[in-house]
Amino acid sequence: MTTPGGRVHVGRIARAHGIRGGLKLSTFDHEAPSIRVGVSLHLLDENARPVRTLKVTRVQRQPDGFVVQAEGITTREAAEALEGMQIHVDAETLPALQEGEFWAFEMVGWQAVDENGQALGEIAAVQPGPAHDFLTVRTPGGDYDVPLVEALVVRMDRAARTVVLRPPEGLLDDVELKSPPAR
Repeated sequence: MTTPGGRVHVGRIARAHGIRGGLKLSTFDHEAPSIRVGVSLHLLDENARPVRTLKVTRVQRQPDGFVVQAEGITTREAAEALEGMQIHVDAETLPALQEGEFWAFEMVGWQAVDENGQALGEIAAVQPGPAHDFLTVRTPGGDYDVPLVEALVVRMDRAARTVVLRPPEGLLDDVELKSPPAR
């Protein structure tokens, strides 16, 4: 998810690590290419209010995430004070993508349509899951989470800002289908 300042929510600080201010990170992407030495981590509280910015000085990859050291965090107590904070990075720190690729967070705000082009709603969020991500489709009747899997997500069109869905029977039955907006 991007924030108004062009930042991307990449995870949270799970806990303190060690006695010298290490931060154990829980990231949405297990590869987390944006977590590297020199990157600024913008920390937000549980209400998404900015708290502080930390510059990463050391990164250690572990099987279940990352441990980082950051400027100004040198004690366990300082690290513990940051537990639970959301981590955002500047969008421009993300690696370049191949042609036709895009980041999942870019889909927020795109229109969700069925295979006939009938409007289903708007992508309100992309939520991480244990096996795959979920698209939260906001409709007049409420929000629906659609697994981001090939069987249900037929195609994504960056130019048209649409996601074509093939929702399983019953998932969006109460959504009033509308013709796609004229462009």
